[in-house]
Amino acid sequence: MKCLIRKLLLSLLILIGTQSYAQYSKKQIDSLLDNVNHIDNLDQGVKIAVNAYHASKAINYQEGMVRALLSRAVKYANIRHYDKAFKYAVEAESAATKLNNPRYLALLSALKGMSYTNLGFYEEGKETLLSAIPIAKTIADVDQRHYRLANIYAALSENTGLSGGDLKTKMIYSKKSYFEYGGIIKKSNFSNVMALPTYNVGYNFFLVKQYDSAKFYLNKAVILGDEYQEDIAKANAFKVLGDLYFQEKKYSKSEINYKKAITIFTELKISIPLKNAYLGLSKVYIALNEKVKTQQYLERSIELIDSLAKVEKDAVKTRLDYIVKYKEQQLVENRSKNLRTILIIGFLLIIAVCAIFFFRYRFKKKLQLSTEKVDELIKRIELNDDNHRPVSKTEELKEIVQMGVNNDPAFIAKYNEFDPEFSKKLFNIAPNLVAAEIEFCILLKLNFNTKEIARYSKVSVRTVEGRKYRIRKKLGIPSNHHINIWMSHL
Repeated sequence: MKCLIRKLLLSLLILIGTQSYAQYSKKQIDSLLDNVNHIDNLDQGVKIAVNAYHASKAINYQEGMVRALLSRAVKYANIRHYDKAFKYAVEAESAATKLNNPRYLALLSALKGMSYTNLGFYEEGKETLLSAIPIAKTIADVDQRHYRLANIYAALSENTGLSGGDLKTKMIYSKKSYFEYGGIIKKSNFSNVMALPTYNVGYNFFLVKQYDSAKFYLNKAVILGDEYQEDIAKANAFKVLGDLYFQEKKYSKSEINYKKAITIFTELKISIPLKNAYLGLSKVYIALNEKVKTQQYLERSIELIDSLAKVEKDAVKTRLDYIVKYKEQQLVENRSKNLRTILIIGFLLIIAVCAIFFFRYRFKKKLQLSTEKVDELIKRIELNDDNHRPVSKTEELKEIVQMGVNNDPAFIAKYNEFDPEFSKKLFNIAPNLVAAEIEFCILLKLNFNTKEIARYSKVSVRTVEGRKYRIRKKLGIPSNHHINIWMSHL
């Protein structure tokens, strides 16, 4: 019955594109927007939000315009296109502030906070999300208040994990999110209120290696995802179950769950988790010694890594362009003020633009390694390497070193092409190594020192030392052995 109602609603929504926008009343627009989040198809959901925006604009319905922009941002956030989510959240900011409705302001801050986090600006993300909590607590509707707080706490949990925070804090935020979701009375009015919080708790149990509890919540998330059509949460649960069974060396179960995750992520067109599922499945086939399938899924992951690298650059540019645009808008809005005010704003704008280009230039500079530095690393590698390789191989090695310096996402795949045996040897010693640890071992084999790894990976020296300690423990490297030399002779 629900599916039939949604199909009828979808037919009604499509009519917006063929009729005059001004024909629709506020009540009709609200009804359309209430159903946008229940539409799984991204293109259809975005189209409806766009048409609802134009319909609202035609009758000067400010609240409808804000809701349409925020709905569009939510659709992109759900598939992890945070550059676009950030863009449309920002577009709604001015009008949402004027409305002064805590429901929209809390959602706006949550979207910006999640976008900052997933674009790599962790401090800005955390601050924005924390600022959203007191706003959300003032929402009058009880269910809306619980729902918004649940989303904010879930985003804070993700921020803590991505920024390298401790697992205890991550789990606390996850449990708060689960509690808030549980407080929602009319769950059918909201999306992702059943499977998503259950998945989050299961994932955090997986991170602390409490596998029995993790399986319970992850399998429960799959069941709830089927029942309530929460495909994203269900796909994520399958992916983590794949990781879990791989850790337990139950490769057949791991393979099944990875493939289920890949099917859903492919249908939803969500690239980042799809890439991770491909990598996970390739690890399974390495363990099963199925070389053809290993190569097949590694190639698929590399294709996604290449496309994602471009998206990430565009996403950073989006944020920088927004800052410039925002300053320019401030200048336009203040044209009516006296000359002194205009000059001050203009001066500040110039400084801001110069600062942006300066930091962008410095960022690019940090990613470039001089020829002398590459040669220095190559010489260091050769000191620990008794093999005399051809010139072509040396050139290829230089390229790999440069990719390591640039923190290139395709670095690990490129090295595996150069030396496919190294990763296999590592897995033979410690099958529980994750992709990030394999990449770290490759950097050590290439004779990157602690400070260089910290600099190029953009983490602290203390974090690198911690990773070295864990690698030693997993691989059984004695403390009196130099880890770089050990790696070079593996």
